[in-house]
Order: sequence, then C-alpha cells, then structure tokens
Amino acid sequence: MKRLLIFIIIGFLFIVMVSCVFAQTNTVSKIVIEAEHFSQITPSMKVSVDNKASRGKCIEIPLILPHGTDESGPSDTGKTVYKIKIPADGIYRFWARCWWYDGCGNSFFLQCDSKPKVTLGSDQTFKKYHWVKGPKLKLSQGIHYIRVINREDGAKMDQWLLWLLDSSSKDNWIPVRAERETGQYIVE
Repeated sequence: MKRLLIFIIIGFLFIVMVSCVFAQTNTVSKIVIEAEHFSQITPSMKVSVDNKASRGKCIEIPLILPHGTDESGPSDTGKTVYKIKIPADGIYRFWARCWWYDGCGNSFFLQCDSKPKVTLGSDQTFKKYHWVKGPKLKLSQGIHYIRVINREDGAKMDQWLLWLLDSSSKDNWIPVRAERETGQYIVE
C-alpha cells in the first residue's frame, strides 16, 4: 500500500513538473517579422534585394539625389502595414533591424493601431545593419496593425520584433543578429 501511495505521489509530481515546463515553453517572449512580409505597401516605400539582409530582402525608402541635408520630413506618404496577432496581453518592446544611409537617412515613423506615430531611429550607426530600440507598446491579445512610415530617404529595415516584457529584467535584452521569423503571428 505504501509503495502504491509513493508511486501515485511521484507520478503526480512528475505530471505537475511536465505541465509547468510546457506552460513556460508555451509562453511567447518574442514575435519576429521579416520587413518584406507586410499586408500592404504604399510607394515610395519599396522592397529591395539586399544580400546583407536576413533573407536577402528589406524594405526601404529609396535614396533621393540630391540627398537632403536636414531633417525636413517625408516627401510622400510611403509606408508598410503589418497585420499581426498578439497571443497574450502585455507590454512589448519594439526592435527593428535597420540600415541607415547617414544622419539625414536614419529613421522611420512607427505607428501602432490608431496611436500617434513616433520616431524610430536617429542613431549614428551608418551603412550596416544593427538593431534599433523602439518604444514600449501596451498590446492586448488579438489583432493589431503596425505601420512603418516614411520619414527620411535612404533608410532600410530588414526585420522587426516585439519582445514581451513580462519582468523588469527583460527590458535589458538586446538582439545582436538576425532572428528567425515567427510567421504564425502574421495575419493574411
């Protein structure tokens, strides 16, 4: 009888442990989207071939020559729109893997749903892909629209991601290389 009771207790503890591990691995901490996998694109934003991009393509605001010498704003309403499914309520950090031409070609506007657009970029890392830290976004479970909007010509984006900030230490994470896309969050 004691052996049976011990066996039942051990079996129960094993099931609880496996359930906890499964629950932890089932939690999504990042959603990665290739920039060329948009729902809609409006010129002058375009898809370009780029052998340094993660899958050989990126979106870009084409360089206009003569190139601007100030940050006078966009010359058109070029943009890409992404329709995505967020699996869980939370605060997410937006990151984008970008390539900047120069100090007047180093940013996009970013807009989530109907919230005001914000500037993404303006850092001083030029002519190489690097991760740019964007805003924190409070998102509910369900469908959301992310817009990457023309701000300066010569700017490119390879990927973007949303990182779930389910603990304060999570905001210290910085991506360092191209990430694997999680295409299951793209809504057709």
